[in-house]
Amino acid sequence: MPAQQTSWPTHAYAAYYKESAEHPEQLKFRTFGAQWIKKLDDDADELHRLEAELNEGVADMFANDIRIMPNKPYTILDCPRRLTEREEYAELHEKWLKMENLRRTYSQDVCLVNKLFQLPLPTRYGTSRLEETEGLFANGKFGPTDEAENEYRNPHAPDFVSVVEAKSSNILIGFVIKHRRWIYKLIVRPLRKLFRKDPDVSGMQLEDIIAFADALACVFFPFLLTATMFALARVPSIMVRIVVVGVFGLIFSVLAQLQSGPGLARGQIISITAAYFAVASVFVSVPDDKPCKCA
Repeated sequence: MPAQQTSWPTHAYAAYYKESAEHPEQLKFRTFGAQWIKKLDDDADELHRLEAELNEGVADMFANDIRIMPNKPYTILDCPRRLTEREEYAELHEKWLKMENLRRTYSQDVCLVNKLFQLPLPTRYGTSRLEETEGLFANGKFGPTDEAENEYRNPHAPDFVSVVEAKSSNILIGFVIKHRRWIYKLIVRPLRKLFRKDPDVSGMQLEDIIAFADALACVFFPFLLTATMFALARVPSIMVRIVVVGVFGLIFSVLAQLQSGPGLARGQIISITAAYFAVASVFVSVPDDKPCKCA
C-alpha cells in the first residue's frame, strides 16, 4: 500500500531551522507538563506497589530464621540486597532490581521536570517571528508538527516554553517589537543606507530591537530631566516647584520600572528615584533670576 502523501514537503523548513539555530529565542516548544506530572504519579504508585511486595517477600524470607527477633515487621530496609542473590530468592532479587531502576528513573524525571518548568516562557518577538516565516502555517496548521496554528500564533498559549531566555523584556522593547516593521522601514533601513550597509536585511533581529530600545531610552530620560529643570526655571514659587518635582519624579520612577522590566529590583528603583530627586532639589532651591525691585 503506497504511503499517504502529505501536503508538507520534507525540505520546506530548512531555512526556518537554520535561522532558529542562529536565533533560538524565536523557538517555542511544548512542555507536555500534565503528561509529565501524570508519569511521575504513575511511577510513584508503581514504586509503592513494588516496595509493598518486596516487604512481604523479606518478611517471608526472615520468617523461619531463629536469629531474627519475632513479631517485628521487617522491610527491605532491614535486609541487605545480597541476601536476595541466592538462587531460591531469584524472583525477589529481580523485583528488587526493578524497583531500584524505577526509583532511579523517577528521580531523574523529577530533576528533568524541575528544569523543564524553569525554562523561560515564549516571547512576543518569537511568536511574531514564527508568523512571519514563510511556509510554516497553512490550512490552519503549524507545518513542522501538524498542530493547530492558533496555539503557535498565541504568545501566551499555555504549555509552551522557549529554549533560551530573551535578553531583555520590558514595555519599551515590547512596543518596538510590535511596530518593528514600520520602524525598520522608516528608520533602520534609511540609516543602513546612510552608513552604506546592506539595506535588504530581512527585518530586525532581537539584538537590533534591544539596541534601538536602548537608544530611545538614552534620548528620553535626559529629555525628561531637562524638561524638569526647564519647568522649575519657569516657576517662581518654591512650593509649586516642589509639586512639579514630585510629579516629574513619579513619572520618572514609573517609566524607569516600565523601561527596565522585571529585572530591576525595588531597591534599585528607589535609588534611581532618589538620585533624580537629589538633582532636582538643587534647582528647587535656586532663587528666581528676576531682578529685585528695591524701594
